[in-house]
Formats: sequence, structure tokens, C-alpha cells
Amino acid sequence: PRLLEQFGDTSLDSWPSGDRGAAYRLRGEAAYRTGQADRARRDLTQAAEHLTLDLAKADALMMLGDTHHDLEEDPQAAIDAYRQAFKATARLQIRVPAVCNVATILLEQQHPAEALAEMHLVEAQAAKESRYAVQYFTVLARVLESDDHRDEAIAMHREVLAMPGLSAATTAQVQGH
Repeated sequence: PRLLEQFGDTSLDSWPSGDRGAAYRLRGEAAYRTGQADRARRDLTQAAEHLTLDLAKADALMMLGDTHHDLEEDPQAAIDAYRQAFKATARLQIRVPAVCNVATILLEQQHPAEALAEMHLVEAQAAKESRYAVQYFTVLARVLESDDHRDEAIAMHREVLAMPGLSAATTAQVQGH
């Protein structure tokens, strides 16, 4: 909130491009966290345009997707932003949440086959070896269950429950399926 009070109306056009991108990203995140959808969308779009490092650009696009999904309730715009984030970097810390977010939206829209195709954009073994394994395989299990692959979904849920370091909340969520 203080960031928005201090820099909310400040023009960033004269800032160097890299600094401008970072400033838009920070201001966009502050707007997102305070529920200011229009400001968040504008600033995060600008951040993605000005940031040059793949991870920073992808991170801004993920936050833009969250803005579309959480604040604007625009699932197609959210899907588009998450897919742009996926394409912006090869890093699993963006790619796994991106495909999980898109697949979750597609499930909400009753498109389980498309959700399954989205999940397969990340190689399962790579996801398993990442710190995002629980997220990936929990969403994959839900997708499989929705696409009439119940036996595979049950096996996936068991695999998730066997993963080390599972939080109590995640355990309860997985056991609820």
C-alpha cells in the first residue's frame, strides 16, 4: 500500500527500460495485493514488455495471469498470460505453476482432455525432480480423475502422499479425493 501511495501516480516512462520493468512489476504486485485490478493489469503488462530476463518477464506474466483470474475473473486472459509465462522461460519454477494454473482453469470449464494435454507440456520426470512435484502431481491426479482415468488418478494420489515433506493441508486435500 505505501508503494502505491508513494509511486502510484508516478510516470515511469523516463526510467531506464530495465529499471522501468522492475518498477512496473513491483507496483503491479502491490496493486494486485490490494485488489486494484486495472492498475495491476496495466503495470504488469508494462513490466512484461520492459523486463528482459526470462525469469523476471515470466514472473510478471504469472502475476498478470493471477490478476486476470483472481481479480478480473477472466479465465481466457489468465490462460493466455500463463501460457506466455510458460513460453518465456524454460525454468520449472514458472513452467510447472503455469501449466497447473491453465489445467485447473480448463477443468473448471469442463475441458479435461485439454487440461491433460496442458499438463503433458511439462515432462513428468522433470516435475517429479523439482520442488513443484506435489503441485504438479496433485493437479495431474485431479485432471486424470476428471478425464475418466480413475485408476491412474488413484495411483497418482498415492504417489503424492508418499512424497516427502507434504504439508498437513496438502495431505488432507489429496486424501479428500
